[in-house]
Amino acid sequence: MLKVTRLIAVVLVAASAFSCASGPKAANAKTAATPAWVLSPRDSYPESQFLAAVGSGPSRAEAASKAMAALISVFGQSVTSSSTAMQHYAQAAKNGDITVDKSFSVNDTVNASFEYKLILGAEIKETWYDGKSAYYALAAMDKLKSSLAYSQMLEKDSATIEELTSVPEADRNSLETFRRYALAADIADVDGQFVNILSVLSPGAAAASDAKTGATLRAEQMKIGQNLAFSVTVSGDQGDRIKSAIASVITGAGFKTGDPSDSRYAVQAKIDISEITLQGNDNKFARYVLDVQIKDSKSDTVLIPFSDNGRSGQATLAEAENRALRSAETAIKEKLGKAFTDYLATYSK
Repeated sequence: MLKVTRLIAVVLVAASAFSCASGPKAANAKTAATPAWVLSPRDSYPESQFLAAVGSGPSRAEAASKAMAALISVFGQSVTSSSTAMQHYAQAAKNGDITVDKSFSVNDTVNASFEYKLILGAEIKETWYDGKSAYYALAAMDKLKSSLAYSQMLEKDSATIEELTSVPEADRNSLETFRRYALAADIADVDGQFVNILSVLSPGAAAASDAKTGATLRAEQMKIGQNLAFSVTVSGDQGDRIKSAIASVITGAGFKTGDPSDSRYAVQAKIDISEITLQGNDNKFARYVLDVQIKDSKSDTVLIPFSDNGRSGQATLAEAENRALRSAETAIKEKLGKAFTDYLATYSK
């Protein structure tokens, strides 16, 4: 029994000694297997040449996405795709109205949002799986290459803005010029983000930029709008209610209303309200049919066609007609208002 006890003791001591000896070695082996860029990105991608960030996740795609998000965070609030200006800029690029850098995209391993596309030259340079459950990815930008890309984008955008705002004086007070300035201001707003990003990559290049501001261009746009007048004529109106609703859309956009004789733009509308009968229903029903055209009298072209219809049921015909008229007013302020705003905010060469 004594021999067995001694044998067990020897085994336990040996096991303990093996555990103490193998623990640090195993830890060191794992550290050695981990790529240097995971532990310290700046050692592998020097800060003097690169911006770099690491992300991790349960899949390669998620790790890449988090790495790009971490890289974007370096620029703080300088990058956002949620603004209307950015959406218009993207549409202009799609239409070919502006020329964007060929690197206006990211590595295919990333499920890219538009924020990523703003980060010119950003790439997923490294990926690694730890053999257990985590993937790692490193996103990086070459400062010199990206700075050059941004500077070229700003130069091209500046030329586009100059083209959009160079309008002969005789054509200056027009909706087309108003819309041209809208696009120019949107481009300038996005260029403001580019300058902010460039200030992180190359402060000297950012300081040398002479990009116009969206605020300055919009102030000029508003001056043009104040010189534009719209006449409003409505047939079938009751108490000028439809005319007033249309006028509120026009003035709400910064324009004025005037007589047909001194207004280049004309809003011509027709409202028809009629009784309808629904079988088996004792209520009285009225249906409205609304047609509106916003026209350029100088070129005799329809800029915005709009139509809407609906019905309303009430205890009396007078109440039903009044409700139908109110629905038509709402359609003008909301639906026509949106169509008018969208038209003013978009321009394609």
